[in-house]
Amino acid sequence: MEVKRYRCKMGNFSFFAVIGGKQRWLRFSGSKSDEGYYSTGDVAEQRAIESSRRYMRGEIKCVGKYVVPDEVMSEAVDVEPVAEAVEVVNGIATVQAAREYLVDAKGAKASELNNKEAVLAYADKVGVKFAEL
Repeated sequence: MEVKRYRCKMGNFSFFAVIGGKQRWLRFSGSKSDEGYYSTGDVAEQRAIESSRRYMRGEIKCVGKYVVPDEVMSEAVDVEPVAEAVEVVNGIATVQAAREYLVDAKGAKASELNNKEAVLAYADKVGVKFAEL
């Protein structure tokens, strides 16, 4: 099995991706101010990462590939991932409305949400998805 290792510029970072028709959280681990890393052998996860906006813009990069023999994989212990709730918010169709929602409901600082990317990144961070934005 080919495992790929990805690096992101944002340290501890997560985003959800639709994989197999279901939303799944992908978490990059690192320090708050340093780079974060995520490794996966799941081809669907690899496709989701490599088709994301952040990958296209170079904020996430593939930094390594390695092959893990099948006999090693059969000995690995499967760990059930913890599902995180995604709050889907309807009725918000503008960046300004999303910004106000995040400030009022999620404690965001308005000064940090100065563009669409910042609003969406904060929403991802706190588990909010704006269905109409």
